[in-house]
Amino acid sequence: MSNVVYPACPPCPARPEGDHRYGAGEESSTTLWYACATKGQAPVLRPERLLAHATVLLLGAALLDGQSKEAEIRAQFDLGEKAEQQGDLQSALRAFQKVTELNPSDAEGHARLGLVYRKLGMPREAIESLERARRLDPKLPRLGVLLALSYIDAGRCRDAIPLLAAEFELERESSVRSVVGQRLAQCYLLTGDEGPALPVIETLRQIAPDDPDVLQLALRVYMNRWNGAFQRLLSKAPDSHQARQILAEGLESQERFAEAANQYREILKAEPRLPDMHFRLGRAILRSDASGQAEDRALAEFRKELEINPVNAAALAEIGEIHLKRSQLEEASRSFSQAFRLQPGYVPVRLGLAKTLIAEKQWSKALEHLEAAAKLAPEEEAVHYNLMIAYRGLGRPADAKRAFEMFERLKQAKQQNRSPLLRATPPQ
Repeated sequence: MSNVVYPACPPCPARPEGDHRYGAGEESSTTLWYACATKGQAPVLRPERLLAHATVLLLGAALLDGQSKEAEIRAQFDLGEKAEQQGDLQSALRAFQKVTELNPSDAEGHARLGLVYRKLGMPREAIESLERARRLDPKLPRLGVLLALSYIDAGRCRDAIPLLAAEFELERESSVRSVVGQRLAQCYLLTGDEGPALPVIETLRQIAPDDPDVLQLALRVYMNRWNGAFQRLLSKAPDSHQARQILAEGLESQERFAEAANQYREILKAEPRLPDMHFRLGRAILRSDASGQAEDRALAEFRKELEINPVNAAALAEIGEIHLKRSQLEEASRSFSQAFRLQPGYVPVRLGLAKTLIAEKQWSKALEHLEAAAKLAPEEEAVHYNLMIAYRGLGRPADAKRAFEMFERLKQAKQQNRSPLLRATPPQ
């Protein structure tokens, strides 16, 4: 037996108090029993050692169990992601459901589950999962967008609007911001609250100025606002010149010029000296009838306009065009020159002067006006056509060819882009 003195064991009935030792061998930190030195004495249980050892075992088991659960969660998450990428939404659904069962506090798991529910067309379940994810971690990226889209799927636009508005302000990626803004504007339209949609549309047009979806949505918003204002005008002042002018302009946009002319005549019966109306009537007459008599009637209207407003450069330009068509070059030059002094940046005036100078074979002077007009209106096909004529007159065939090619491109583009909606007849 070792001579090492060990801590006293509990009192042993076989020996006097204090005359006790552990049995032979070194004491281990995990020793659970006292070994009494008395021969034949039964070992004595050490309770504090048993408790410590049990605690270690329990902690180890818990650690192993936690590691095992974490590994299973990760495996299910990976399985769900892979299934979702492959379009196997049912398998993805089962995997993410398992993730949330294993860890009900996993915000990302609930978010991914909500996304799969939404893809499966189950908005109620998607909303439930996404709302829970948001409660667990409101800072998850774009969680508000997903929840808002699910609200929209469920017909709850009013609930979606605050989320979309907040995300629209915070989002920095243009493509995502465009989608969020479009849904926000659509919700405003659906709830009849079009006022807040206008600044959203303006921002969208800055983000994606050529996006067909954005442009279509913008048209819907503008048309709704226009229709609302026009209906109110008709209800409050149906026979006013303002209401008739709106009708006339709509008819002109549909190339129904004779009907538009009749509306302008009705306006002038009530308001014979209303500025711009004689000019509009004269222009509608010219566009509805190419006869000489129509030109005379239009000319009379343009002159009446100048009696009311002597500085109307557009009326002077129209008068100049009629004189030019009749080869009355001196009268045409006088009208165009007067209009040019009033508005030198008005392209029809520059063009009219150039055509008059071309008719007089003053090629260089004509070219000055045409080049200036081309800078002001680079997509005006008539400018490029007359540039071709001026270049030919100056003996510059290469420039003439280039101008003609530009004219053809612009003409073709104009024909392709001309919407049939503008020619459609509205319901009577």
